Amino acid sequence: FVWRMQPAQWTPAIAAGTELGILTLLVNFAQLLALAHTSAGRLSFIAQLQTLFVPLAMMVLSRMRPTSSSLDRPTSGVGGSGGGAMAAAGIARTALWKGDAFGLVSAVCAALYIIRSRVHAVRLPATALAGMKVMSQALFAVVHVLGIAAFRGARPSSAAQWSQAFFAG
Repeated sequence: FVWRMQPAQWTPAIAAGTELGILTLLVNFAQLLALAHTSAGRLSFIAQLQTLFVPLAMMVLSRMRPTSSSLDRPTSGVGGSGGGAMAAAGIARTALWKGDAFGLVSAVCAALYIIRSRVHAVRLPATALAGMKVMSQALFAVVHVLGIAAFRGARPSSAAQWSQAFFAG
């Protein structure tokens, strides 16, 4: 995919794909860390906030004034998914703040991913962008697993450890 592009597009494609790969990796890691501290229902509500963050961020970046129609769909989606999930998760429990914080990081990174994808997709071929994103995401996940293993004084040898790297990546 990269070798079919003009050489002048290689560096922008690698940079853009790496940026998107890092954002996706951050989304995945933040969700994994959030799930260690909160329920899946509560995390799904918080992660759904990205549907509100994206239009708001796009309005700020394009200096548009928000209208009722531009916020109807995002707010109804967040509100509709939140009622039952928050009630089931027990909103009164304050010990879940760490999971909520990681969930919020995940939602913000997902919103950034969507916004930055839109910016890059206009100027770069989709196959090159997607290919570089996947390759960089996988590379960073493997580096992460090897770094954790080295920190713990172990070597990833089991299929489970490698599958964790590729799941996160």
